[in-house]
Amino acid sequence: MAKFCTKCGKPLKDGKPCDCEKKIKEEPVSNNLGENIIDIFKNIFIKPFDTIKRYANKDNTKLALILSGINILVFGLFIYFFISSFAKGIVNAINNISSSLSMFTSTSVTESINVPFFEFFITGIITMAIFLLALSLMTKLFAGVIFKNKKTVKEYLVLYGITSPINTITTLIAIIFSFISYKLSLIVILIGTVMYFVSISQSLLDIYKVNKERFPYIVAFILTTAYIITIVALVIVLGILIYNQNAALYY
Repeated sequence: MAKFCTKCGKPLKDGKPCDCEKKIKEEPVSNNLGENIIDIFKNIFIKPFDTIKRYANKDNTKLALILSGINILVFGLFIYFFISSFAKGIVNAINNISSSLSMFTSTSVTESINVPFFEFFITGIITMAIFLLALSLMTKLFAGVIFKNKKTVKEYLVLYGITSPINTITTLIAIIFSFISYKLSLIVILIGTVMYFVSISQSLLDIYKVNKERFPYIVAFILTTAYIITIVALVIVLGILIYNQNAALYY
């Protein structure tokens, strides 16, 4: 009975592994950042693990930082449009309730809530930047220091940067859906987040060779601590923005 490669489906010769992964590794990467960015965005959903494997090395640090930067900016836009959509949904809900109770009261909320662009855009940017940095630092702490993986923080940053177009594309879709409903937007961003974490989890196992026996503990610790750090930072950022906004009212 013929055996086939689980990666590419090519028939295997007895006793010989498939050479498809070797070919992927040997395939040259262009020095043109623009071409590489287009290639990653084009193939990240078609051939996600092959694409990540091809680019996830410390030689592509600049490329990974650019991709992370794009992801951070898009997430900043998402926060603004999502909050705007959410505020509009709340106002509509209040108006509907008010209309239903119009026989008892003449009061109606008709004005929309003004959502400041700058504050929420900057909040989104800072949040995503802190999250990616926390993710890399916590991966180094739990996968590297505690469970003896030899990769550096820089290499983890590269991995998360190369994988970030998954987040970027789904976040852009979520922004489009925010014009329809904040609920649809939230569903899309959750789907994108799951896809992103599945991709980086598989990459940590297959590419960065993280300890398989300890992997569930590693992922749990990484995500928990990264989210705690991000939430604490977000509360501090929002506190500063609110304080500055209130302080400006007295001048």
